[in-house]
Amino acid sequence: MWLGPLLATVVVGLASFPAEAAQDQGGAVTFAQVLAAPDNLDLNFDYARGEAQAGNLLSAAAAMERVLDARPDWATARLYYAGLLYRLDDVQGARVQLWLLNDGKLSQQERQAADDYRRKVGPWGFRP
Repeated sequence: MWLGPLLATVVVGLASFPAEAAQDQGGAVTFAQVLAAPDNLDLNFDYARGEAQAGNLLSAAAAMERVLDARPDWATARLYYAGLLYRLDDVQGARVQLWLLNDGKLSQQERQAADDYRRKVGPWGFRP
């Protein structure tokens, strides 16, 4: 499946996410570490961020799906997942995630990023 060109990343200020996760010598969380601690949502989130930074957006999106399955009210994770879907050219999926997003649980910077994504994905035209 051709995903088209990757779109520019919107700066979301996600660098402040938990960094306590166990990491390998290169600083990236490995899939083996995620398998060893599948219930550690911070570790899964860190793994997703590392995968996204490495350009493995599908792997990152899969990790974020696991995080949101376990904790659907984690607004920051949902925003990050919406951004991944947008970068994968899944505008419809990004719209759904942004619609589900509870902005009240976001920082001001994250709220701004959510608004930026909403402008980019365009009008709703539907309700999921």
